[in-house]
Amino acid sequence: MKNRDLLKIQAGIEVLSNIKDVKFSWCLLRNKKKIKAELETIQEALNYEKVEGTDKYDEERKEILDSHIEYDQNNKPIKDEVGNLIFKNGKTKDELESRISELNDKYPEVDKQLKEYEEKQNELLDSDCELELYKIKFDNLPENIAMAELELIEELIDE
Repeated sequence: MKNRDLLKIQAGIEVLSNIKDVKFSWCLLRNKKKIKAELETIQEALNYEKVEGTDKYDEERKEILDSHIEYDQNNKPIKDEVGNLIFKNGKTKDELESRISELNDKYPEVDKQLKEYEEKQNELLDSDCELELYKIKFDNLPENIAMAELELIEELIDE
């Protein structure tokens, strides 16, 4: 299992947190705590320190995104059924990418740092995870659990 898999399992646990089954919920809770601690350790290892210009870069990037992308009432980007961003009238993905590229050229040190951070993040997430998770016996799975839900916690199921 990779550290990246922990993110998927964590999301699955959140989705399934409302199922009312004591044994199942107990196992999810135990895993949730273990995964949270592991992900916090990974986050600490990333140790992101801003370079000069980062705040200005972030501000300008947000302005560019706000002018191109549609947001919902919770200020989350709106996506279509396959996960593509919904653009404001007259705006395109190519235009957005061009504006972000110009911003990166304007702040080369920030761009370099962000790329290094992303590379380090991917390296950590793609590394092997030694975390021992609690397994859920197949017989203890709730009767009404859907296939999509099972897929989210597949690594936790002990056949």
